[in-house]
Amino acid sequence: DGSPMSDQELWTGLVEVRALPHSDLLGEVAGAFTHIVTWASDASEFRRKAEALANHLGLFVVSIENEEPVDRRKGRSGLGEALGDLVLRAESNPDAILYGTFHTYRFDEA
Repeated sequence: DGSPMSDQELWTGLVEVRALPHSDLLGEVAGAFTHIVTWASDASEFRRKAEALANHLGLFVVSIENEEPVDRRKGRSGLGEALGDLVLRAESNPDAILYGTFHTYRFDEA
C-alpha cells in the first residue's frame, strides 16, 4: 500500500449547513445547501472534511446528499459548469476543500 494519498480521489456532495450561534455568515436565513469538492478516500472522510470546513465558516453540517467520487458523478450525470469549476480548482491542490454558491432557504420545512 503506497502513500496515504494513493487512495484519495476527488469527491463531491450536496451539503446542507446551518449557522452556529456566533456566526452571521448566512444572515437571517434558516440554512443553505452547497456543493463541496475535496479529496477523500471514502464517504466518511468526505463528511469529516465537510464538517471541518463548515466549522471553520461558523456553520454546521445538517446533512449530506449524493456524496460520491467526482468521476462517478461525471460518468452518470455530468458535473455542470459550477461544479466543474470547483473540480478544476481542486485537482491541483491536495489540501483543497472547496464549496460552491450557498443556496439559502429562509424557513424550516418542518
